[in-house]
Amino acid sequence: MPVSFPLTIGQDFSGEIAEVGNNVHDFSAGDQVFGFALSGAYAEYADVSVKESAHKPGSIDFVTAASVPTAGLTAWQMIIDEAKVSEGQVVLIHGAAGRCRVICNAGKVEKSSSHSTASQGDADYLKRVGVDQVIDYKSERFEEK
Repeated sequence: MPVSFPLTIGQDFSGEIAEVGNNVHDFSAGDQVFGFALSGAYAEYADVSVKESAHKPGSIDFVTAASVPTAGLTAWQMIIDEAKVSEGQVVLIHGAAGRCRVICNAGKVEKSSSHSTASQGDADYLKRVGVDQVIDYKSERFEEK
């Protein structure tokens, strides 16, 4: 990937809009947002495209929101675009408490269910974020579940 200097690294961001451009209608100064800053995000301020931004859900904090874009898009592409998960199917996510966790109650897969392998210590957290069944990989075999 070609770079130019000065170089600001990182892409995933979350924050509050300081200022919007003339032709921006879906966002306003003060809105809480997250997404990709293709010109670099590891900075106090970032120049961000409307196409690469979304309103931050009130249910997640800024740190969580900033961890979603790359991992979330990777999961979305695999689940929706490649695997073409549809209503009624079950998705098994290994290591679901890690960075590439999936929330399967979006869009056309809202009636699908997600099962995951994780340690027992992460079970409550995973259930709070929408995982239907947590399989403790230390004491259970996912193949039997």
